[in-house]
Amino acid sequence: ESLFPPGIHRADEVAPHLDSLVTAGAAGVKMTFERGFVAPVWRIHPPEIEQAVVAEAGKRGLPIYAHAERADMVRRALTVTPHALVHGPIDGTHELAAEIAAAGIPVVTTLALFDVHAVVLHPEQLDAPHVLRAVPAVELATLRSPVQYRDHTFGLFSEVTPFVTGRYRDLLAWAVTTGVGLRVSDL
Repeated sequence: ESLFPPGIHRADEVAPHLDSLVTAGAAGVKMTFERGFVAPVWRIHPPEIEQAVVAEAGKRGLPIYAHAERADMVRRALTVTPHALVHGPIDGTHELAAEIAAAGIPVVTTLALFDVHAVVLHPEQLDAPHVLRAVPAVELATLRSPVQYRDHTFGLFSEVTPFVTGRYRDLLAWAVTTGVGLRVSDL
């Protein structure tokens, strides 16, 4: 999928699309293996399009960066042998980490995802020359929009909260079964 409409719908559209990205100065191709973090904004491409992206990117010397946030998505992304995984799985296991390490594929972490909230306090960061040069206008507009920021924050918490609540539930269950008393300060 692409920020530049209309995106890719058929395998024969891949080559011209990548040519336009090369002309625009692209340094790589980011393939999505998820529907989106906050909302389902990306299509999951069928295998024939994934194979075309891999083949055509290879012809152009463009590395593939796989966008996957969950373990099942990461395993699917590993099948295209990406240059790097963008965002580590939020539900990763030691076994998955071993698979990624064995494949020799680096993981680009998502720590900056949480840093986006600093923009609310310091919106002037969006006017920095390196940001204006690297961030597409549509994303800058999203970051400047209070409604989009609210939706992003809600999405972030709705993704993270089940993991936190699950851990809290596990801790309470352990406390009940072991007879250990817990205070709020223990959490």
